[in-house]
Amino acid sequence: MTSSERRVRVSTSRLAEAIAEVGQQETSRFRYLTVVDVLPGGAADGNALVTVRWRGSPVAVNGYLASYTPSVGDRVLVAYYMNQPVIIGAIVGHP
Repeated sequence: MTSSERRVRVSTSRLAEAIAEVGQQETSRFRYLTVVDVLPGGAADGNALVTVRWRGSPVAVNGYLASYTPSVGDRVLVAYYMNQPVIIGAIVGHP
């Protein structure tokens, strides 16, 4: 193996390790979305199954805080943790 091939192999290995590390990092983000559907009793635990709209597409949320009662048309803060959307609560006082 030539020195050039060795350098390519080492660089490729380092890149693969860096990509693997990024995939293991926790990701979180927040979005301000609108509730478009509420199916009472539709969730596995018997609570309402809630759908929000993001970029024109419906997205089922992975739960909401017990203190929040979802209603169609609510503007809600949605937190994504490990790519799972969870409603934090309704946002009031918006224009």
